Amino acid sequence: MALRSAFESSDTTTERECAPMSANARPAPHRVLVFGASGHVGAFAADAIAGSNRNVALRVATSSVDKAGELKARYPSAEIVQADYMDLQSLVAAFDGVDAAFLITPDFRIDEQRAMINVCAAAHAAGTQPHLVKLTGVTIGINNANELRPSLREYPGPALQYQQARAVLNASGLPVSFLNSFAYFMDDLLTVWLLPLLNRRVLSAPFDRSTTFVDTRDLGEAAARLLLEPHDREHDGYMHHVTGTERIRFSEVATMLTEVLGVEITYEDDPQAFKDDVEEVVNMHFGPGATDYFVEFCLNEQKEEPLFIVTDVLQHLLGREPRTLRDWIEEHKSAFFPESTALPS
Repeated sequence: MALRSAFESSDTTTERECAPMSANARPAPHRVLVFGASGHVGAFAADAIAGSNRNVALRVATSSVDKAGELKARYPSAEIVQADYMDLQSLVAAFDGVDAAFLITPDFRIDEQRAMINVCAAAHAAGTQPHLVKLTGVTIGINNANELRPSLREYPGPALQYQQARAVLNASGLPVSFLNSFAYFMDDLLTVWLLPLLNRRVLSAPFDRSTTFVDTRDLGEAAARLLLEPHDREHDGYMHHVTGTERIRFSEVATMLTEVLGVEITYEDDPQAFKDDVEEVVNMHFGPGATDYFVEFCLNEQKEEPLFIVTDVLQHLLGREPRTLRDWIEEHKSAFFPESTALPS
């Protein structure tokens, strides 16, 4: 499928390419706050900020006291603070003196509306009008919760959570940008889909729909670029729709895994088999009902398959070509079949 620019999207809140900065432009930040730096997107955002040549102070927030030492070791020049989305006072302290902040929230395990209400209250209290960059995963063309299919609107999963966050942030009066990952993370292959791959050499993914995959390192770097650059208030609320480099079906991913790993991987389109494989792990990680929701989410993706496009926004944000899925699999070969557990071909 041809690469499509998000600037051509029908979503009126999409980024405008090379638009001149207005009189409402905010300067580059002096202090940036990053949430989720222990995770696989926030960590790479913090890495990119810490490794930049900008004169900017990095503040890293964690809700876990136990992770503070690990974060300090990774970011020795950063300020480490304890903050919880559900604890307003901790957020007020975290946002003090901050000019920009990266927001990422855990799927399923949080009241997204309350979290973003608290974030906005803390950001206003800071008095600096910080530029908030929120990672989301909404379908392009679905602009509010009322446009979701009933099965996704009625369950407190990511599809609903992201729309709730978007509504609160857009109504806040704060400088806001959305980094919208309209794609699966490449490292989902080593989490959600790993057990069937290891145990049965099967890529079990209900409904053979087409999608795209992005590397979380690229997402983190893109977030850092948005945070470190001046922000034009005329662009508040814009959705930076990022995707992978190609539109690909899960059956084609299985073929790619076979070619790169040298192990025959079969594609399996069986919702019940998928649930049997991953239900215990997924529900334990995300909560009861998460596996059923995920199957329904996959069915919804199949129904909305025409909305799955490939954009060049990530390339523009990075200033280079994003990593491809094939290259990522090649790089992570040993994680799929470590020598000690590899199955004979």
